[in-house]
Amino acid sequence: MCAPSTMRELFFFKREALDRAPVPEGIDAEEWRSFLHSVESEMPEEGRPCFLDAATSAPDEELNRFVSERLITPRRASPRTWSSYAHGLSITLRHLEAQSVDWKHATQAHLNRFFWVRTSGKHQNVAAVAESSWNVTATAIVHLYEWARDDGLIHVLPFSYRAGRGGFGAPAKDVADIFAKNPDNVVRFIPIDNYKNIWRPTILASRNSLRNISLIDLLVAAGLRITEALNLNRGDLPDINQPQWKNRKTVPLTVTGKGKKTRTVPIPKHIMRAIWFYIESEEYRPKEEVNDDSPVFLSTHGNRLSPRSVQLLFQRISDATGIKLVPHGCRHTFAVYQLAGLIRKLAIRLKQIKEEGASAYKLLLTDPLRRLQKLMGHSSILSTYIYLDCLEEAEELVEESLESWATWKS
Repeated sequence: MCAPSTMRELFFFKREALDRAPVPEGIDAEEWRSFLHSVESEMPEEGRPCFLDAATSAPDEELNRFVSERLITPRRASPRTWSSYAHGLSITLRHLEAQSVDWKHATQAHLNRFFWVRTSGKHQNVAAVAESSWNVTATAIVHLYEWARDDGLIHVLPFSYRAGRGGFGAPAKDVADIFAKNPDNVVRFIPIDNYKNIWRPTILASRNSLRNISLIDLLVAAGLRITEALNLNRGDLPDINQPQWKNRKTVPLTVTGKGKKTRTVPIPKHIMRAIWFYIESEEYRPKEEVNDDSPVFLSTHGNRLSPRSVQLLFQRISDATGIKLVPHGCRHTFAVYQLAGLIRKLAIRLKQIKEEGASAYKLLLTDPLRRLQKLMGHSSILSTYIYLDCLEEAEELVEESLESWATWKS
């Protein structure tokens, strides 16, 4: 069913925009700043999305209620996530509005056509999106319509569900069928021998080699997101000389990931030692006085190193070696090798169960995907499944021991 559709515009709350805005006429500048400070606790969250009626500039009551009740939740506490989902919904709304279809009256046929337009690049003045990018938009669409159904705004969802994958001993969960079944987010990782024998020597020969080798080794050996590594401060680093780590091959490092969630990951001691060696070297020159809040990884100007600078570094090394790798590929490399090692350990335990009658409960605790999910900081096990598809392609990885991570020498 079609109906006249209202155009919506998407905005985001930025506190700094208020500081830059002109002081209202008739109000003293100091009084205005004092007023802003007094109401700061009542202001929206930084980066909060807001949908407005394009004609009247009035807030869209339904969409903004969705933002409050379903989008901004403890599970989705990152402004980057809000932005990705909100932008996806904004494009969806514009597509429906162009056809004079109110979003509450959209059907599966409307969403199927939207998928075709977005992923084919036809009938739009922007490039086609990858199916993996489409799935981000699809996630936002599913959240919106499930919320609308629960709220009584609609009675029938504009999509159906299909059976998803189950975990080791876990039931399969149904998934909305607007997701691309085989998204083109190919897991790109580097064989560990290529990293050790080709990439590492090239990194060591580069400018700022102490910083670069300690950072990239950390990404590969711990599976950190680039932002998790770059947000580390000196006070976050464990002291490897403490007595409790004396006979350990790894030390724990707590990082803050998506949604401000923290997790603790084991770091090989020689990699942590290399990080300390870097920050105690002449190469480490912070712009401000060193304290526990000083960034671990610095730019040449003494500021916190930016993700863009790291991307350019990876591009230079990729060009020099002929082996392409991006920062997130280090995370994929960690995941593939780690999962292979965990499955190898599981196979050994299965044999022990058969031969020794070991407790099945102990086996449950070794679920490889669940353990990898925890190490990677994935909120959903579905994000971890993609690495299963790499194991057949890299069958020889199963022969790798987990202890291979601890054999790297600078």
